[in-house]
Amino acid sequence: MPSSQAGSPRKRRRAENDGIFPNQSVSVTSPTELTERTRIDPPSSSRPSSPTRDLPNQLRIANPAIDCTPPQGVVLPDSATILRKHLVQDFGQRVIPAGLRQRIAVLGPEWTEEIPDFAYDNMDAQTPRTRFALEGGLEVKQAGGDNKEAQAQLSIWLAAGLEHMWRLGNSAKKEPYPIESLQPMVGCTIVGHDWHTHIAFKVTEDQRDKTRVIGPINLLVANTRDYYGIFKLIDLIKRVTKHAEAVYWPWLRDDILKPLVPGLPEKQQDKG
Repeated sequence: MPSSQAGSPRKRRRAENDGIFPNQSVSVTSPTELTERTRIDPPSSSRPSSPTRDLPNQLRIANPAIDCTPPQGVVLPDSATILRKHLVQDFGQRVIPAGLRQRIAVLGPEWTEEIPDFAYDNMDAQTPRTRFALEGGLEVKQAGGDNKEAQAQLSIWLAAGLEHMWRLGNSAKKEPYPIESLQPMVGCTIVGHDWHTHIAFKVTEDQRDKTRVIGPINLLVANTRDYYGIFKLIDLIKRVTKHAEAVYWPWLRDDILKPLVPGLPEKQQDKG
C-alpha cells in the first residue's frame, strides 16, 4: 500500500551553492565580491598614497628644492615685494570703461549689481598696447581640475625658468651670479574659468638654493565667468606686461644677455 506521503508534493532542498557565484560564500557575514570597476575593498589601516597629494612633498626634497607656500607670513625679497605691490595695488579698480556700464546692464543685468562702482573708469580712452610681454607661465586645466596639481606643475615650470636664468647669468661671469639678483617670475594657474596668480623667486636657506612659489594671491583672483572678472583679468595682464617692460626686460637685457655677447652693438642689444 502506497505511503500517505506519496500524494504530497516533495519539497525541493535548496542546494548549498544555489544562486551563489563561485567566489561568493553563503555566509551572510562575508563580503560580496563585485566587478573590478566597482570592487569594495576592506578598509585599510594605512591611507593609500595620492600622487597629487605627495607631489608638493617631493618638490621640497628635489634638487634644487621647490617650496609651494601660501603667501601669508612669507618674507619676500625686495624684488618680489616690488612686483607684488605693483600687481596688487588698486587691483580691480577702474578696469571697466564707464561707457560700457549701460551695455553691461542690458546684456547681463544679473551681473550689474555685483560690479562695484570703483570698477568703472571714467577715462574711457585707453591706450592700445602694441606689445605683449609675460615674465612667467600658465598652467591650464579644465573645470573641476585639481588646483594643487596645477600649482605644482606651474611651480616646476617657474623653477625651471629661474634656474635657466641663473645658469645664463653664470655662463658669462667668473663668479657665480648672485641668487638675490634674479628677478622674480609671475605665473597663473587656470582651472576652468578661475585664474590664480603666483610669484616665484629663488632664495638660499641653510646653504641650499631653493625656489619659493607663493600663491595663490587672494587679492589677484580673476576669472572669465562674468564681465567684472574678465576686465580684472585684462588689467592683471596689463600690470604684468608693464612690470615686464619696465623692470624685467631691462634686467634681462643688461644683466643676462649683454655679458653673453659683449661685442654686440648697443642698438642690436636693445632690440626686444
